[in-house]
Amino acid sequence: METAKNISAAINNLIMKNNDIHQKYLDLAFETKIITLRGLLRKLAEKRRIFSMQLAVGLKDFDISSEVDYDGSLMGALERGWLNLKTSVSMETDESLLAECVRAETATLEEYENTIKQEGLSEKLVTVLQQHMEETEASLRKLHSIEDLS
Repeated sequence: METAKNISAAINNLIMKNNDIHQKYLDLAFETKIITLRGLLRKLAEKRRIFSMQLAVGLKDFDISSEVDYDGSLMGALERGWLNLKTSVSMETDESLLAECVRAETATLEEYENTIKQEGLSEKLVTVLQQHMEETEASLRKLHSIEDLS
C-alpha cells in the first residue's frame, strides 16, 4: 500500500512538472524572436501536454484508486510569473530563454531518472517513463543545436 502511494505521488509530481513546462514553453514561445526556437517550443509544449496525459493513464492503469493531479504546481506558476516579470523588465535575451529551456529539460530528466528507480512500478509505467526520457534527451539535443546556431 505504501509503495502504491509513493508511486502515485511520484507520477503526480511528473504530471505537474510536465504541465508546468507545457505552460512555460508556451509563454517562452511568445517571447522569443528566433523563429526556429518558437516552433520548437510550441512542439515541446504539446509534447509535455501529451506526456501528462500518458502519465495519468499509466497511473490509473497502475492503481485505479489513485487521484490524478491535472493542474500545474504553485511553484511552477510562481516561476512562470517570475520569468514573465524578468522578460518584461530586463529585455530577456533569446540566449537566456534557451538556457532556461535547457535547464527545465535537464531538471525534468533528473526527475524521471529518480522516478524510474522506484520499486513496484508497473511494466507499462516503466515503458512510458523510458519513452519520455528518450524524447526529453532528444529535445535537449535539439535545444543544444539551436544554442549552437544562435
